[in-house]
Amino acid sequence: MKEMKILVKVDWEYNKEINELQQIFKFEDSKYIQDPSFIIHEKFEEKLMENIYKQATFKDMIRNNDNIIIKYKTEGNIKSNSFKPYFYNISSVIPDNEGCRFCRYYKRKTDYGECGFQQKDIFYEKKSCRFFKQRKINKS
Repeated sequence: MKEMKILVKVDWEYNKEINELQQIFKFEDSKYIQDPSFIIHEKFEEKLMENIYKQATFKDMIRNNDNIIIKYKTEGNIKSNSFKPYFYNISSVIPDNEGCRFCRYYKRKTDYGECGFQQKDIFYEKKSCRFFKQRKINKS
């Protein structure tokens, strides 16, 4: 397992001709932050919702590999210099693989396991699974 910290930069762009404000969330290591199988994705989505600009009307959200752009419709002119870029960190533990051992659906029985998602018995732990959803891991 590895501890992963991702720096997110929030930047702004304002187009006064069409009264549109864009909030741009830039980040690296998008494999984990964009994949709903991992807890770091859940943390990022929560933080994204906390940082949405609430003084304008939501218009659109565009998800790219290394950023997310949220567009807002504004009423009247906005002082573009009032929006300063800022940063925040998101951290989480990333498992060694996407298999049963780190999955929240896996339940260990005496000599076999059970997949709660597929509702079937598993006689060996898989190292990779398309139904994988990371369970909370305590740092040790």
